[in-house]
Amino acid sequence: MSRTEPPSPLPQGRVDVALGHERASLILVGEVDVVLVPDLHTAIDHVVSAGLPVDVECAELTFIDSSAVGCLSLLAQSVPERPRVLDAPPMLDRLLRITGIDALPLMEP
Repeated sequence: MSRTEPPSPLPQGRVDVALGHERASLILVGEVDVVLVPDLHTAIDHVVSAGLPVDVECAELTFIDSSAVGCLSLLAQSVPERPRVLDAPPMLDRLLRITGIDALPLMEP
């Protein structure tokens, strides 16, 4: 009988918030998908309640699904100034283009 190793755990993602004096940052790290939507909603509530312009920092983002992109659309509709998406990986740009969100005046590149 051969022994097989258990599957390795899926890479984890996380959502962080950083509040500065002039801007709030929503920081997306790793795989941001439907599992993190509750965390993403909580983080969005924090940055919206800060009343500051928002940056969505994506330098460490490795994956994002449509449910998380939908949350970003919600963020964009909840703040007076369009959020800036910083360091978006090509797959996020592609997903925004495929869904047509990039054509909406919601997110500033």
